[in-house]
Amino acid sequence: MTTAVAPQTPNLRQLMTAHADKLAAFGVDPAQYIEAAMMATAKNPDLLQCTPASIMLSLRQVAQTGLQIGRTAHLVPFKDTCTFIPDYTGLIELAIATGRVVGIRTRCVYDGEAFEYYEDTAGPVLKHQPKLSGNGGKIVGAYAIADLRFGRFKVEFMNVDEIEAIRRKSKSWKNGELPDWYGRKTVVRKLCKTLPQNAKLQQALRFDDADPEEIPDGQYSAVEPPKQIGSGATVGAVIPAPPDGDEYSNGSPLPATGRPSQSVDLASHHGDNPYGLWTQQPQQPQDAVE
Repeated sequence: MTTAVAPQTPNLRQLMTAHADKLAAFGVDPAQYIEAAMMATAKNPDLLQCTPASIMLSLRQVAQTGLQIGRTAHLVPFKDTCTFIPDYTGLIELAIATGRVVGIRTRCVYDGEAFEYYEDTAGPVLKHQPKLSGNGGKIVGAYAIADLRFGRFKVEFMNVDEIEAIRRKSKSWKNGELPDWYGRKTVVRKLCKTLPQNAKLQQALRFDDADPEEIPDGQYSAVEPPKQIGSGATVGAVIPAPPDGDEYSNGSPLPATGRPSQSVDLASHHGDNPYGLWTQQPQQPQDAVE
């Protein structure tokens, strides 16, 4: 196979170089993205079987979001079509970039681990005690917690049946044992769709292949550079944006670096809060955010 596709390699680099201005329009370094794309084809030669047009389109889509190929974004071949797939860490990075999200933590829950999740009139309650060593058994669910401004946070939980229902529609990952990263990616994606979004996060969610019903195979529209309006403001403001101030706090908002502990108790639902946000009691900050 290498012999058949090798002659396309220099032509592909030439094509991407010829369209470097289209990448630069999104405020990225074209040379860096082109080199990352070539490295991706070296690691996965099947990409060289994709049409050059689809590779270039995927490269432009990655540039539009500002993610990094091979780290927070991936180029994945589907037959002869190259597709941009954001990593769940990329979705987290874009959510934080909105300025409304402080951090997002996510974990899979394994069979045999102490786990509790329910909702009552006070709001959702999630407690998880992961095993510190040994195999965790099979995945039974996954959750993601978004730490928001003013000490608020939002939680999303999916059981394994909900995750598998989405995986069965996947073009590449529907077979085999459920990977840990797939559980995390699925629940992070669902969470991000409920958070305040800017244009980059909106596009990344749209391009993501986790939900084939939203993005049919091969039907990816071309992306255009961000447009300027008025005095230079960029189209694509954060929406919806929770109001500033501490009106959703309980009088003791957390500092910007506050985090709930791994054993999370979400409480204090504010019925007049249109954003579905939750307030936590003040706790000691922790540095690590997965």
